[in-house]
Amino acid sequence: EGMSAPRHPAGEKETVAVVVETNPDGGGKKGGEDDASAPADVVVDPKPAVKRQVTYLTNLKTFLTFIVVTHHTVCLFTGCLGNIQTMIMNPNDPANADPTGLYDGTVKPRTFYTGAMWFLLVNQGYFMAAFFLISGYFCPKSLDRKGFRAFVADKIVRLGGPLVLWSAAFRPLVTLFEQAYAGAPLTYEWSPGVCWFLLWLLNFSIAYAVVAQFTPKVKVGMPHPFVLLVIGMGLGGVFYAIKKAIGPWDYFGGMTMWTYGASMYIPFFAAGVLGGRNDWLKSVEEMK
Repeated sequence: EGMSAPRHPAGEKETVAVVVETNPDGGGKKGGEDDASAPADVVVDPKPAVKRQVTYLTNLKTFLTFIVVTHHTVCLFTGCLGNIQTMIMNPNDPANADPTGLYDGTVKPRTFYTGAMWFLLVNQGYFMAAFFLISGYFCPKSLDRKGFRAFVADKIVRLGGPLVLWSAAFRPLVTLFEQAYAGAPLTYEWSPGVCWFLLWLLNFSIAYAVVAQFTPKVKVGMPHPFVLLVIGMGLGGVFYAIKKAIGPWDYFGGMTMWTYGASMYIPFFAAGVLGGRNDWLKSVEEMK
């Protein structure tokens, strides 16, 4: 009495030991021996592990997936797409004299293009970084549970497999269909395309696994919102510095814009790893 029951971390099995006395005479003496000498059997009754459900994280991933699909759909309608005519909604240019540019000296940006670009730029500022953050959050415990070799092998299969399948087969088939439809020469082209995320998530995951073999586990609490604000302002400076200096290297190595990669994707993945190691989500839930 007065002691609280032991708490088990989520995902671990709880074991209950049941002691069964083998003396059948109700605790009486037998053969001159007292009860203390009676043997006892220990029966181990393992209870199944209860997996912690993080519903809000599932909802967030569902929302981000919806935004990704919508984002790329809108991308298709912000260019000059033949007779689809999503860019000729400006009443000042009824002849569509400037279908591919924002300005022709007198014409304002077209209505659809203006709203679409606002939507795309707002998304670009958070949605892929959020995916890297969530992915990084689960890496530390996964590495602890599986070990280095199994962790890397699992990432190669689960991320590298779909990446190769899309880049080597599905995307080239789409390209060949487009070329045939347009009457252009047929050429095979390896292209990760929209699966660039899988490529760099695989790179980040393996890089983390390697670095974790030589560095100690860092214990740090959830940063104060003001600290996060200051870090975000610093990363904004990094973004614009890279944007000004990077030139033709923005897509180097299959990264979709290193301006975002260096200022958002790498820092957010690293923050996810640090948060996963220190249970930052639990701190947020408990408002600590």
